[in-house]
Amino acid sequence: MKTYIASNFNLMRSNGAWDELLNNHRVQIGNFNDVIFSLQNEKILNEHDVFVCVLYLNDYNFQEIKEIEKIINKNAKKFPETIFLLKYLLLNIKILI
Repeated sequence: MKTYIASNFNLMRSNGAWDELLNNHRVQIGNFNDVIFSLQNEKILNEHDVFVCVLYLNDYNFQEIKEIEKIINKNAKKFPETIFLLKYLLLNIKILI
């Protein structure tokens, strides 16, 4: 099972925890902020069984997140054999104060 991970922030590409999966070509980590590009790339979607989006939410990217969700819903119908997963990250400032 091949997995593609895309995010709208700098994903831990340099973190050694990914090495084994990256070396076995089971996981591919996208470039910084390539979510929309990757979701529109049929080659990426055809080559991977699982597409994971890790999205950081803030006040500035709300419209972008809505667009990503629309593209995922469209692709889920077009690529029924691919599993699409969304993970949202939100930093709650009130917790830190």
